[in-house]
Amino acid sequence: MINLSRIRPFEPAPYPGLKREQFTKICKNGFGDGHNSHAHSMAWFKNRLYVGTTRSVLCVLKQHMHIEEWNLETWPVECPSNLEGLYQLDRRAQIWCYDPEENVWQMVHRAPLIVGTEDEEVPREVGYRAMAVFQGESDQEPTLYVATTSPGRGSGALILRSIDGNNFTLASDYGILGLPVTSIRVLVSFKGRLFTSPTGTRGGQANTSGYPVIYESRDPAQGKWQAVSEPGFGESGNEGVFMLCPFADNLYAGTFNCQGYQIWRTDVTGDPPYKWVKVIDQGAWRGPLNQIAPSLMVFKNCAICGECNSA
Repeated sequence: MINLSRIRPFEPAPYPGLKREQFTKICKNGFGDGHNSHAHSMAWFKNRLYVGTTRSVLCVLKQHMHIEEWNLETWPVECPSNLEGLYQLDRRAQIWCYDPEENVWQMVHRAPLIVGTEDEEVPREVGYRAMAVFQGESDQEPTLYVATTSPGRGSGALILRSIDGNNFTLASDYGILGLPVTSIRVLVSFKGRLFTSPTGTRGGQANTSGYPVIYESRDPAQGKWQAVSEPGFGESGNEGVFMLCPFADNLYAGTFNCQGYQIWRTDVTGDPPYKWVKVIDQGAWRGPLNQIAPSLMVFKNCAICGECNSA
């Protein structure tokens, strides 16, 4: 029962939720490095919080986007004036680990340098976009898997794995199966499988991969992946699968579609490709105003979808 006498008239609800002063900042901005633009992925593993960063995002946008449309008199951060300068920045993505008992952060991994497509040293990864704890058929215990973003001049996106949280090794070929993709945004464990989908491709197309397909693996340590959906679920407007989320014994998938995102679901039974059912169409019926379903999560027994447009 709610005691109405204790509800202040300006509160929109009896239980307005947490307030700003109830949150505590636990790290410096960018872990003390301003080029860590985003904490793009997180996972709880071996009683610690792991966070993957993506580097120098605003400098990348300045080189690849039509920034005159942004109506900014001053760009928010200092950036190189050309693409060659962008590749002089230290864009090696990082993985940090937080020990809540000691209140200490430690960088446990930094992307190595490799020889890129133009015979110059480039970071193997500029971002760690997704993390999931999963025990595959070859894993002796739950293992941390990490999906990556490659620079445009790199060799492609990868999936990494770590048994101890300190050493990260390759768990896939470049592009998962040799596909010419540069970014993987999602890793989800469900019904004894690890699911993913590529979302970026060469040529600066950060949101489209050319392969709007969901893949699964029961043994990602051995690089064994197979397609479990038709490209775009059989609809040409779906240019990518942005997010996956288990809910109510089904796997849900949110797409990128310029005419409005779609959400599909499957119960993951039978032989791949599974039977997928469309449950939301045309950007929740707002059309091009809702092009992407970038986030899906479960809260209080409800599936919740975030919405956005492509930049």
